[in-house]
Amino acid sequence: MCINYLKKQNRPYSAVDIYNNLHGLVGKTLVQKILQKASEDNRIKEKVYGKQKVYVAIQDDEDFSPEDLLNLDKTIQELQQTLKEEKIKSNSLKSQLNNLNNSMTDEEINEKLQLTLEENQNLEERLNTLSKGIKLISKEEQNEIEKSLKYNKLEWKKRKKMFRDAWDIITENMQMNPKDLMEELGIETDETS
Repeated sequence: MCINYLKKQNRPYSAVDIYNNLHGLVGKTLVQKILQKASEDNRIKEKVYGKQKVYVAIQDDEDFSPEDLLNLDKTIQELQQTLKEEKIKSNSLKSQLNNLNNSMTDEEINEKLQLTLEENQNLEERLNTLSKGIKLISKEEQNEIEKSLKYNKLEWKKRKKMFRDAWDIITENMQMNPKDLMEELGIETDETS
């Protein structure tokens, strides 16, 4: 039983490991004796590491012809190529799955469509309201208005500067605070309004 277990597992074990893995079906001392005897009969190999002994099943030596080895190499290369192709397919399928998981469901699409249609309807109503109530001006009229605004701003700045210069001359030698005088006379500036 111990030897069959070693061959079946095809890996090294100590006597204690085999005893534990067989769950006590064979006594610990008996396992050690069986393994020792099999080692002496060359049915298994024994390796000693310090105080511990490790037992390994002897591999069957099969003689392969060069032709068999070439066939095995060819099979390995074919399987490696198949593996590469399957990995590419797998990655492609994963990518498709991610795209499907990240895309919207039919319910979400319908909900978004409904919101967009409502927004569109609101904008159309607003457009109709604006187009009925407001007289559109031509480009020429718009240019005239902008030109007039620019001219009036320049005139306003000139007059403001002239007033400041005159005011500074008048209030230069006065004992009264210029701001108080301005308030008393009822003069409003951009700063006070």
